Amino acid sequence: MQIKRRCRLVLKGLLWIPFAFLFGCGGGNGGSSTPPESQNNVVQEQERPDNTQPVDARSRCDDKVSEGRLGQVGRWVIDADCRVVILQGVNQISKLPPYTPEAIGFGEDDLNYIASQGFNTIRLGFIWKAFEPEPGQYDTDYLESLYRTAQAASDAGLWVLFDFHQDMYNEKFSGEGFPDWTVFDDGLPNQPDFGFPGNYFLMPALWRAYDHFLDNDQDLAGRPMHDAFAEAWRRVASRIKDVDRLLGYDLWNEPFPGSALALCANPLGCLLTDQDKKLTAVSRQAADAVRAEDDTAIIFYEPFVTFNNGADTAHGGVGDDVSAGMSFHNYCLAKTPGLPGLPLSDAGCGLEEQLVFTNAERQAREKSDTLMLSEFGASNDLVTIERLVNLAAKNRVSWQYWAWWNRDVCCERPEEGIITHPSEPPLAENLNQEKLDVLVRAYPRRVAGVPESYGFDRKNKVFHLTYSTQRADGNGHFPPGSVTEIFVPERHYPDGYQVSVDGGQVLPGSDDRILRIVSYAGVGTVTVKVTQ
Repeated sequence: MQIKRRCRLVLKGLLWIPFAFLFGCGGGNGGSSTPPESQNNVVQEQERPDNTQPVDARSRCDDKVSEGRLGQVGRWVIDADCRVVILQGVNQISKLPPYTPEAIGFGEDDLNYIASQGFNTIRLGFIWKAFEPEPGQYDTDYLESLYRTAQAASDAGLWVLFDFHQDMYNEKFSGEGFPDWTVFDDGLPNQPDFGFPGNYFLMPALWRAYDHFLDNDQDLAGRPMHDAFAEAWRRVASRIKDVDRLLGYDLWNEPFPGSALALCANPLGCLLTDQDKKLTAVSRQAADAVRAEDDTAIIFYEPFVTFNNGADTAHGGVGDDVSAGMSFHNYCLAKTPGLPGLPLSDAGCGLEEQLVFTNAERQAREKSDTLMLSEFGASNDLVTIERLVNLAAKNRVSWQYWAWWNRDVCCERPEEGIITHPSEPPLAENLNQEKLDVLVRAYPRRVAGVPESYGFDRKNKVFHLTYSTQRADGNGHFPPGSVTEIFVPERHYPDGYQVSVDGGQVLPGSDDRILRIVSYAGVGTVTVKVTQ
């Protein structure tokens, strides 16, 4: 007991190290930075047409996006009409055997409810250990179960981001993800066990396992582990590519830098090591394997998990002529679920959280990649959740809340979920309504141009959107009559709403919950405001 108590004190002390770097090195300045605004090329004097009709924009994207898919142009996800697409949704990963959402009762009723609340995306994924329990032996029944869930999500109208999910490598370290036959810890102790994510800070055996994988050492079958990983991804993509609304592939959830943690937990990231180069090599090989089966979906890579708390990344690109994006997470270290709480104010967490967005924006602009905040929340802290969804809107970033429901290997995590019992129907009494009140928001789903700013004031029930009519690919402006779609939730506007538009008008016949705006001729900027 004394040893464990001392280790808890050490853990608490270690958690302060990144904060010392963040604020001692001026990292907190990221809180006041905002993303550069898109160019607003105002054209000729505004003309109001007598009868504005939506235009057929299908041919205007120059075949950049495959039919039935979303694509990527620089910073943005786009549809087949070259409209910018904003995505908001949830995660559902099953971390315990048999590692399928079907096994916990997650299915069509959940997915239909998620879509009914205005969400348009979900992050699903596979556990490599479940798919390849022995070297070269692949469980196609497992993959088929995941495909059924992904296709059901698509049928409900959700865009699917499909990831390889892992936390703390393997069950040997109270984690999950990697197969047993990839575990090499050089005999180091895996005790004491602080569960997820505490073991990241105090378990050298866990660090060593990541070291061996990043170094591309051989697995028990004598294969380089990156080759084995890429082959698993190729086989997964060969089936998941058939999902109708497939957004893309998230190559590796929360990579960990191994024994280099102490050198990476600072605002500059892993610049004193070559860990980012190793991670980029893994991502590129996996991306090549996926693209051998599917060259239409977006390939998302992730930075090291230290990025979640304000450390920067030097992850390279995943290849030439690849539709690519960075999937990243945002958790204030002082309030990370499963770690000892630290006395950092909400204002301090806000600085750290904005720094994460600032770093992500820099990466997107340097690599010309899109962005997805694929995890945040994981708690019942509604103040933090609302601060993050507001920051995501301020930074014009799509998001997926963690999680619809979750249980970790180490322990129950009821506070992370939206639904209490996933095996039971998503009825009001089985759902966290207060959390849904925060997460369900008015937002622009498809923008005929580039969003310059948008946001939702939940307290006052006010939504605003300003967008340029310039195309995201830079090839001129959208013509008059191009349609922008805004989701307006009944949850916040049960008695209807009022709309004011500058530079366009509401398209007659708009659905109560999908507000459709068309732009006028000669307009460079459209502004929309929704109130009670």
